Amino acid sequence: DHRRVQLYAILFLADCVLLYGSISLGGLLANGNLPSVRAMQIMQLVVPIYIVIAAYNRVYSIRALDDLRYGLGRAIVALGVSSRLFLVMTFYVRTSDDFARSTFSIAILVALVLMIALRIMASMVIRRRYGGRVRNVLVIEDGGPHIDFPKADRVVADPDLVESAQIDPRALDMIGRA
Repeated sequence: DHRRVQLYAILFLADCVLLYGSISLGGLLANGNLPSVRAMQIMQLVVPIYIVIAAYNRVYSIRALDDLRYGLGRAIVALGVSSRLFLVMTFYVRTSDDFARSTFSIAILVALVLMIALRIMASMVIRRRYGGRVRNVLVIEDGGPHIDFPKADRVVADPDLVESAQIDPRALDMIGRA
């Protein structure tokens, strides 16, 4: 669990840094100055919107860590929804004339490419460093039918010990320590 929380935190912080960096880069490319006041204004709105939508969209979930396609899809949808929501907000507040569409467009495209690259790299690190496993699954085999769980740890237990573990806490503890 500790490792998984660390991976969530790394992805979360990296997404925030990527959004801030891509919006700053968009401001630099569109306006030619760094830091751009317009880019900072966009940052203050887009990043919190993305964080909320990403959290509700399960961008930082076990399945997103375990399945690259799912994680990419969730991140892309969260970025798309947050950018559309930002555009709707600026339209209704009538500030759409004030912010640079080029800054925003460049920033979202750069953020999209960087988030895809981040998730691909995270998947490669998880595969290489942790054997592609983000959850611990233990199958205790006691002579019953075979249960097929890929990437699961397996322990073969004595059937008599498993039977007695239902009523004897010491026997259950012995299975847990095996």
